[in-house]
Amino acid sequence: MASIKPHQYDPESWDDGDAEPTFQQITKQSDKAQTTKDLRRQQGKEWGRSMHKFQKQRQKNGKP
Repeated sequence: MASIKPHQYDPESWDDGDAEPTFQQITKQSDKAQTTKDLRRQQGKEWGRSMHKFQKQRQKNGKP
């Protein structure tokens, strides 16, 4: 059984040097115009991918 490390659950101990990740707009290469629904869905996917990448990087550095 793994022991619980209290510093993992203390938000004050986290190093949030670059807390605001930068997002790049990625659009589909198509001839038709995107509807608002499609645009929001695409932005949601981009945000989810970038947050997943950000969390993986934090875990790689040993942070919760």
